[in-house]
Amino acid sequence: MPTQVLLIGNEKERRRIYIQSILYIQIDDYLSTFYLSNNQKFICSKPLNEISNYLPYHFFQINRECIVNLNEILSVRRRNRKIIISNSIELVVSTRRAKDFNEALASQSITFAR
Repeated sequence: MPTQVLLIGNEKERRRIYIQSILYIQIDDYLSTFYLSNNQKFICSKPLNEISNYLPYHFFQINRECIVNLNEILSVRRRNRKIIISNSIELVVSTRRAKDFNEALASQSITFAR
């Protein structure tokens, strides 16, 4: 399978971002910040709903402000709906998206837990 790349730009530059390197994308003050696996980040002004149109099935919007790469999730704490991703960041899944999130995560994994 060929490597998928997003070409994202802002006022200063355009950058090629490898989709598999995206940990999560978060909105802050109307700006989308791409957090990448190499401890870098890139900021652009595209809204999440537009960005999500270009992402593959293993990305999921967990709340109004955040899309996460399901392949980067290390653990899920059910009681408080927190997830921990590979760079040790904790993110919260909204109550409304919790059921769909669990189904999306289960479809990406072999499940042994109850």
